[in-house]
Amino acid sequence: MAVSYTATAQLSKTLPAEKLYINASLSYLIPFTDITGSDGEFNKFNHGLDFGIGYKFDEVLALRGSWMIGRLDGYDGLRYSQSFITEPGLYLDYDLFEKFKPGSRWKGVATFGLSWLLSTSDLDIANPKELITYSPNGTGYSNAPTATFGGMLYAPISDRTFLTLGGSLKYLAFNDFLDAFENGSGDDWLGSIQLGVSIDLGRTAKSGERIVKDSEYQTIKNSEAIAKKELEDQMIEFEKDLRAKDMLARQLQNDIDSLKAEMNKRVLPTTITPNTEVNTSSSSDPKWRVVIGSFPNQALAQKYIDNLNLDKSQMQVLFVESVNTYRVIYKSFDTQNAALKARSEIRSSIKDAWVVKF
Repeated sequence: MAVSYTATAQLSKTLPAEKLYINASLSYLIPFTDITGSDGEFNKFNHGLDFGIGYKFDEVLALRGSWMIGRLDGYDGLRYSQSFITEPGLYLDYDLFEKFKPGSRWKGVATFGLSWLLSTSDLDIANPKELITYSPNGTGYSNAPTATFGGMLYAPISDRTFLTLGGSLKYLAFNDFLDAFENGSGDDWLGSIQLGVSIDLGRTAKSGERIVKDSEYQTIKNSEAIAKKELEDQMIEFEKDLRAKDMLARQLQNDIDSLKAEMNKRVLPTTITPNTEVNTSSSSDPKWRVVIGSFPNQALAQKYIDNLNLDKSQMQVLFVESVNTYRVIYKSFDTQNAALKARSEIRSSIKDAWVVKF
């Protein structure tokens, strides 16, 4: 049987070496020549050893350089041939499974290549064995430009290991001397069958990681970009809605202040005239205020403060011209969070305290 071993090395995403892979295979060779039998007593196992290195352009297409050496026999009952071959070549590998079913762990690779096959062959009379001819005459190698067609199936058995089954057919152009015998039948052919294992030598995923193909990685990145854009759009809409609700809350609070002031005018008579110590709110220096009361005049506001059993060190009365009312301020802050915190503290004593910026 033939044994094929393929090793693929994948390094860092930032290095060109991530696209390199290497392979080595042992194949059973099948010559299609004028002498193709394999039952002679002199025949040996037809085999070839192949080494190669390739570069992946993407998940589908790769370019591979390869060098094969081998030996093969032939026997037709009368004559026995023996050949030694060496072949450098350049091949394109095309993964049909990845093309038509992206992300599949199975691989179905079609191969086409051009190479230059060099061979030395001798032809003997089988019994008794006696040399008839030698090709090429003298020493050296017989030359043949070669075209190869083939394929390989990769069946996954783990994250990094595949069983492989494949084969190829080589056409030796302008050469009928692979068996050292020419009878005008045309150019010779050479087939091979490969069965073996393929092991990916790329970096093993660490705990919590998953190594994915470039196509899967790009799909994830595209999904992430779409999700990020949708989130940004939602945040913009949320901020718009929040600003609109904040403006509405301020308007409602102003309306409440006006209503409270109007009610106090009707319920409590104004008996004291406001003095000059009352501050007037200024839009040039707005702060976040914790408001605990709203009154139609300063006297009522001051009386409210006097009756409180609270820390009055930071309390003040501010006249708000926009709503024509006097607000009792518990404390003032530069930030909304600080004001909200103070309001939470004071609500144990004054449940309707609120926060407003002016």
